[in-house]
Amino acid sequence: MNKFLRFLLLALVLIGTGRAMAQPSAPALMPADSTTSAPLKRLSPQASLLWRLFVDSNNNQRLASTDFGTFPKMEPSRLRSLNVNGFYRFFGTYRNMPAPYAFLPTSNLPLREVFIGDDTQLPNMLININGKSRSGVSWGLDLFAFQFLDRPGLAAYSQPTADTARPGLDNPLGSPRLGQSLLLNLGINLHATVPTALGPLAIKLGGIHWEDMTDLTMGAYTAYERYMLFDRNPWDPIGSSVHQRYNRYVDAGRVDQEERWGKRAFTGAVLSMSQLPKNQSAKLMFGKNEQNGGFDLRPNAAWGGQYQWLMTTHWRLSAQTMNQRSYTDSLLTQRFGSQIHTVKISRLQKQFNFDLEAGYSGYQSTQLGQQGGLVAQSKVRWQINKSLRLFGQAYYIDPGAVNNVGAFVNTSVAEASISNIPAGQAGSGALLFPSGSSLLGFGQLANNRQGIDLNIGFQPANVYFSGGYSLSREITTGATNISFGRPVNALTRSRFYRWGFPQHVGPYGRTNVLYRSTYERFDFRNPINEALYFSQLELQALYRIRLGEKVLVFNHLLRAASVQTQAAVIKTAPQAILRQYATENELYLQWNSRISLVMMLSGDISLGGIVIPQNVLGRPFEQYGAARGIGIDIWAADNVCVYLRHKYFAFEDRSYEFDKYRGTESTIELKLLF
Repeated sequence: MNKFLRFLLLALVLIGTGRAMAQPSAPALMPADSTTSAPLKRLSPQASLLWRLFVDSNNNQRLASTDFGTFPKMEPSRLRSLNVNGFYRFFGTYRNMPAPYAFLPTSNLPLREVFIGDDTQLPNMLININGKSRSGVSWGLDLFAFQFLDRPGLAAYSQPTADTARPGLDNPLGSPRLGQSLLLNLGINLHATVPTALGPLAIKLGGIHWEDMTDLTMGAYTAYERYMLFDRNPWDPIGSSVHQRYNRYVDAGRVDQEERWGKRAFTGAVLSMSQLPKNQSAKLMFGKNEQNGGFDLRPNAAWGGQYQWLMTTHWRLSAQTMNQRSYTDSLLTQRFGSQIHTVKISRLQKQFNFDLEAGYSGYQSTQLGQQGGLVAQSKVRWQINKSLRLFGQAYYIDPGAVNNVGAFVNTSVAEASISNIPAGQAGSGALLFPSGSSLLGFGQLANNRQGIDLNIGFQPANVYFSGGYSLSREITTGATNISFGRPVNALTRSRFYRWGFPQHVGPYGRTNVLYRSTYERFDFRNPINEALYFSQLELQALYRIRLGEKVLVFNHLLRAASVQTQAAVIKTAPQAILRQYATENELYLQWNSRISLVMMLSGDISLGGIVIPQNVLGRPFEQYGAARGIGIDIWAADNVCVYLRHKYFAFEDRSYEFDKYRGTESTIELKLLF
């Protein structure tokens, strides 16, 4: 029957062809390069349509299986979407000092320095490429570009070229370069999400991933978000407007941070499932963390994970662990490492909630054997009403507990190192050595310490008030030294030591450099056979004033701290081992929708007690720091901001004549999101 219909249809086409030959030719319905275009040129429009239907009926099976061409029959199966985004950050610094300062034991700091780039060890550019396939698998790739300002063949953390080796005019390319040359390093992170019967499986491989679990197992110190905003961090976002960051500080008592805030770097493999049945989730990690990373060829690795169960809408239970192992010898017989295992229960409620975490943390090495003990922390948050809230924490961390990727620092265990590389060079483990008894940031945890801190937040319209008091005590006695940082100019002073983290530097060998900060260390004349107490008080006030279309935000922060051998609110007498006071003040003025002005005026005082070593006149250290500056934030275009800062800084120890410096520092930062 089908053959008869096709024959009849072809006969009608041939009949119509005879009429078409006597008439002007009609335009073809198919393209000239089509396989059917030749016969259609001789047919009438009606006949050509019938002819095309006849031909298509023979090729129907072939067209049905085609998945490409002008009219695909199905969606391509390999890739559904592809997105690219990231940021670029330019940073430059100019420092001018009128007098020399012995920043190293054998050399003075250059009086003038221009530095293009940043010593934050964070990428100048990040490109994130992510896609999704038709099968539901999503994946991503992060490309990091660093700028080390390094000469080829030398270590990335090498010292800059000396001023005396200036390029010669007759042979500039053959002479040492003051700025050295650019070195581009790429890092790759791969992450994907694969659907499974139990829920989506998230996979992260290679590169550097930012992870957290709990404060004790894996997390970073974030304080209570009482800080100043004049000095920008590399990770600070630009927001959706030029003044958004300052307005949010008043409205919420906090500022927006990006994904690395409060987290730790981890490289290797991370597997996680957040939508398991019955409100469960799990995470597994294997690779290297900040404690055992480096360039040594001996085996060293970290592994851990977390299990969480949301039992009800108000209760959550979790268990987590983090472990590190390495060796100090090439025969792999002298093992060292640490471990921590905790259980945490959380009460989740809008008005009142708390966390309670406890477990065991230990450290072992050939030299020290096995050490360890109890770690415990509790946090409470109570929203009394819309404007008033109370929050705080209590903790106990045994002297033998060690975990360098947790939010508590090691002050009592002399850790082993996988290399003998000096501090300040790539691969060095010297920064893991304990700093002894330390006056830390407000609320920061440390081993060999127990303590409590209480805080209050009051937030009516256009005002935010925050205050807190902390008292902690060392568990063991016999302290031989005291370490402390300074709130004002800590970042500026750390820039004296580009890329390196040296210890025992400065004119008297007391300065130690950390990431974006420094601290002083003084040895006691005799060991103190009493437990040390650390008292700290912080008060902050933010308030906003609107003047027509302009907005002013004021930020005031007062700090007072003391270290003594007895419990005290704040010890102000000379019998205290250490007394420290600081005031920091900033103003943020929104001039218009594209420009904000920033001003600051700050100072701090650090005074030593009678147990501290004294100068030739019998006086302990007496240190004063000061800073004042002005800056401007410019919203140059959508997702493009420029930040300019100019600051005068000064420091003087009136008991030690060579420990003083002053100067100006100007910075420019351009941040572009795409």
